[in-house]
Amino acid sequence: METLEEHFTKIYHTNYWNGKNSKSGTGSDLETTEIMRIQLVSLINSLGIKTMVDAPCGDFYWMKEIINELDIVDYIGMDIVKEMIEKNIKHYGNDERINFGHVDVVNQVLPKSDLIFSRDCLVHFSYETVKKILRNFIESGSEYVLMTTFMSDQRQYSDILDGQWRAINFLGAPLCLPKPEKIILEGCIEDRYRWTDKALALWKLSELKGYAK
Repeated sequence: METLEEHFTKIYHTNYWNGKNSKSGTGSDLETTEIMRIQLVSLINSLGIKTMVDAPCGDFYWMKEIINELDIVDYIGMDIVKEMIEKNIKHYGNDERINFGHVDVVNQVLPKSDLIFSRDCLVHFSYETVKKILRNFIESGSEYVLMTTFMSDQRQYSDILDGQWRAINFLGAPLCLPKPEKIILEGCIEDRYRWTDKALALWKLSELKGYAK
């Protein structure tokens, strides 16, 4: 049975998610991140974020467009695909503010930061594994987490096997997280506007301790 690292590495090699410009998939192309990028810069700077862990960072394709607009002094992009991390270091690691690392968010605790940014990650894991990842986020001692959620209450949010994909609603059952501090609607245009409720939601990690058991 293949490991999660092998699974996501194969997806990277085959461009399985059909990204036009990014092997991280269509959700990382510039046209699909345009509205989100503007809002993300505004939110991060308004919070006074200085240290940020981006997990998963993917191939850094769209983040490179805004990294110099962020007031952060330390950005660490982390991903389970080692080959992609090595390429990121080669192409983008010449800025002393920008670092990359190989990590498995399911089994490893991230470095402490002001913000853990986790876009399009937990949609790939079962609810039990999602809780494990959230525990790892909390254990890092970081202040905030900003992660993908879907807002519609008219959709079935079924469980999956690790490595698959489905929309996830952190505010609904079975996770039922508290109301986020902030919500960014991405303006998602993928699948002919099927996912217009796709969002990034911000929580203080200290407030999630009772929800990841």
